[in-house]
Amino acid sequence: MAESPFLTDESVAFLDFISQAKAPKLAEQSPQLAREASEKFSAFLKGDYDYKSSDQVLVTDLAIPVQGVSVPVRTFVPKIRTTRTLLVYFHGGGWALNSASSPHFSAVCSLLAKDGGFSIASVDYSLAPECKFPGPVLECVECTKWLLSAENRVSLGLPFNIEAVGVCGDSSGGNIAAVTVHELKKMRITDLKFQVLIYPATNLHAAFPSHEKFAQGYFLTREKMDWTVSQYLSSKSDKDDPRASPLFYKDFSSLPPCLVLAGDCDPLVDESVAYAKKMLDAGNLVQCVVEKGLIHAYFTYLRFFPKASARSEER
Repeated sequence: MAESPFLTDESVAFLDFISQAKAPKLAEQSPQLAREASEKFSAFLKGDYDYKSSDQVLVTDLAIPVQGVSVPVRTFVPKIRTTRTLLVYFHGGGWALNSASSPHFSAVCSLLAKDGGFSIASVDYSLAPECKFPGPVLECVECTKWLLSAENRVSLGLPFNIEAVGVCGDSSGGNIAAVTVHELKKMRITDLKFQVLIYPATNLHAAFPSHEKFAQGYFLTREKMDWTVSQYLSSKSDKDDPRASPLFYKDFSSLPPCLVLAGDCDPLVDESVAYAKKMLDAGNLVQCVVEKGLIHAYFTYLRFFPKASARSEER
């Protein structure tokens, strides 16, 4: 893999590290053991940036009351530069791993707040398999709906002068962000101003050419995808539900402007591009950026992809 001519130096270094680490296969672990390993890896992945000691971003753990339960939310509010924009963030991890407090996701959100001037609410939605589809995504829809209220935002300690609210997510979080936009539209809630989808999973049938081309040797393997989907869904028929596979929504008209980011060596690249095309064909404002030589997870793995992450954040 390290000899492949179409991978960036960052991708090569990460794949070499993974091949030498010889970690247990995800399919051979229980969800609990997989989460424990993922959290340990997360602390390493964040790199040298210490979001806890940043004097430019206020980080607070709070909760949003939705449907009779409290959903944890970690907020990141810039102390200096602000754009009067709130980014509602949904972390990746195959619907079964990671959290809003995972160190590498906290580092990414803190950097976005510091460098971009965004206030960020990172939603710590319930994980599968304890909470099966559509539970996690419905939580995120309701949290986003709640955050669209200025009164609610102020009660959470977010700035009073927020003028634009958008959603963002990576991988499975990108899937949740895309679904959230459609579900709010079905409720006739059109207050979202933008969406950022980072290598989103949009068709859980995983039948695009890139799924076959990058099934092995590029970090996000077919085996890993099958494991995460099996944790999330109760049956194969769930894959046809647009709340699981947002590419299957029938009405793509009047969606908020969207930025789609993907790496061209990611098994999810084809479905990411297909989703962007479907939005564009419906007349929406869409920018789709496919980064050459990058693999899955480049946006959040700061230790290994500092240049790629910085370039994407600038967009």
